[in-house]
Amino acid sequence: MAYRWYRQFDGNPAAAFSEPKVELYSFFIKSFDLNQTTADVQLLIDNTAPLGLTADSLQYTVYIESTEVTSGSYTQPIRVKAGDTTLITIPVTVDNHKLLSTLRNLEGKRDSADYTLNAEVFTDMPFLKGRPLQIRITRRMPVYIVPEMKFLQENLLKPGL
Repeated sequence: MAYRWYRQFDGNPAAAFSEPKVELYSFFIKSFDLNQTTADVQLLIDNTAPLGLTADSLQYTVYIESTEVTSGSYTQPIRVKAGDTTLITIPVTVDNHKLLSTLRNLEGKRDSADYTLNAEVFTDMPFLKGRPLQIRITRRMPVYIVPEMKFLQENLLKPGL
């Protein structure tokens, strides 16, 4: 059985102990108002190593074209079994003023931008030797244009019964 496991990595045992692969799986907007957007970001963690992964937390920063739009932390334990995948959901809150300013600076200049998630995962994996696992996911996606709304005329009615 060990030989078969060894052969799956083309005879390179170091490849079997590579860092887990992390991919952006989905992004769900939960609420949106003038000040902030709350969303759930789902990350798919693929652990190809023969050892399980346990992390106690992660810290993240999200950028749009190198401009930071949000940052935060996920403090719940993350567990991925050996040779398995796990989906985690990270709640994210974005300051809409910062987000809209960044998107408006890009508006008209280009139709797509690099959206980047940088994260540090704090784990006890022996091959990391006490360093956090560094994750960087960049996706080229459209520059989302948020329409500007203005009231052309104000009609206020006298409140009454």
